Amino acid sequence: MLVEGKTEQGFCLKLLAPHFGTTGFGLNPRIIGKPGQKGGIRSFSRVIPELTALAKQEPNCIITTMFDYYALPSNWPGLSESKSREHEDKPAIIEKPCILSL
Repeated sequence: MLVEGKTEQGFCLKLLAPHFGTTGFGLNPRIIGKPGQKGGIRSFSRVIPELTALAKQEPNCIITTMFDYYALPSNWPGLSESKSREHEDKPAIIEKPCILSL
């Protein structure tokens, strides 16, 4: 799981990992960016190389992300469109560019 920062990483380790462990899946949240760097996403163009590198490092894994919707950079594809949609529609709109880029 590619996460935005330490808060998301902690959430994954404390709450999600124990649950996934009971299903036979391991969960390894990695903070986007360089080690030691404060978390956060500054541009969409930085996310795709991180996801691509993670997919190459872990070819047999399932990759997902956990980013704060309210803090996504303004250049995130689909962000402006998602603002006028219902809450349940927003994830599909903002996740689609990541899926298509990989």
